[in-house]
Amino acid sequence: MLFGRGRVSDRVHMLATLMVALGTTLSAFWILSLNSRMQTPTGYRIVDGEFHATDWFAIVFNPSFPYRLVHMLLASALTASFLIAGLSAGSCCARQRTPARTRPCALVCWPPPSRSRCRSSPATCTA
Repeated sequence: MLFGRGRVSDRVHMLATLMVALGTTLSAFWILSLNSRMQTPTGYRIVDGEFHATDWFAIVFNPSFPYRLVHMLLASALTASFLIAGLSAGSCCARQRTPARTRPCALVCWPPPSRSRCRSSPATCTA
């Protein structure tokens, strides 16, 4: 996504970004489903010493899976937010204050800064 900007249209770039996000989310889904099945096995029976699947829904969506998936997705979103905020703050510290560099920091910081705390114009508010 980093090197495609400017080489393709904005729509194609957004579509590629969404496809990467969807692909990584699906990958996390199946990896965590498999790991959860190994940690808390359900949906099987043992016949002559061998494991046989009886309920694939129970195997994929076992009791520990939702907690692990939510934990992983929140952790990856938080990591991406800190990366974007850090890069944006670094560029602001380098005196490169442009809307393209300060807007990402405003998007990942929550709650957004209150405009009422600004003593100067709202455009230069960093509170």
